[in-house]
Amino acid sequence: MLHRTLSQAVLAGMLAAPLFASAANPVVDVYKSAYCGCCTAWVKHLQDNGFTVNAHNVDNTSDYRQRFGIPKALGSCHTAKVQGYAIEGHVPAAEIKRLLAEKPKATGLAVPAMPMGSPGMEGPRKHAYDVFLVQSNGKYSTYQHYKGEMDIDLRDKAVRVENPPALDGLKTAIRGAGYRAVSISGSRG
Repeated sequence: MLHRTLSQAVLAGMLAAPLFASAANPVVDVYKSAYCGCCTAWVKHLQDNGFTVNAHNVDNTSDYRQRFGIPKALGSCHTAKVQGYAIEGHVPAAEIKRLLAEKPKATGLAVPAMPMGSPGMEGPRKHAYDVFLVQSNGKYSTYQHYKGEMDIDLRDKAVRVENPPALDGLKTAIRGAGYRAVSISGSRG
């Protein structure tokens, strides 16, 4: 009798495990091109950060962007849906988790274009980019800013620039504006 009860409890636990797993791991439906490597890299980024991903290869991702209410101006190479929110482009998993925790009244998040250094677009350079919170009326605001290697903060007249394209010209422009260059490094190239 005890053996049968124990067996039933184990079986019930095994059957319930996928339900608990899906609650702990939000399911993201991603609509992407079959030929886009950065889309595949973004899917891996989501999986590495605890999301369950259903990737759908489609002919035209802009159809999904429009259907989900993301403005054309915020377009990127893939569109996703998670718990009713639209996700456009290379949005970091941390921001998706924050969105799901905060549950704002919004359409979703977007990272327009394909900024270098964003998830799925890793490489030798890192550009600054914004994650936008998109409202149902199509308006959007900055949800999170990610700094790049070329960010310049002039609040305290200190400048830090890494790998500028024209190092000497940048030094001259900064000093000419009356700012003190704290750190300028990089290669000429």
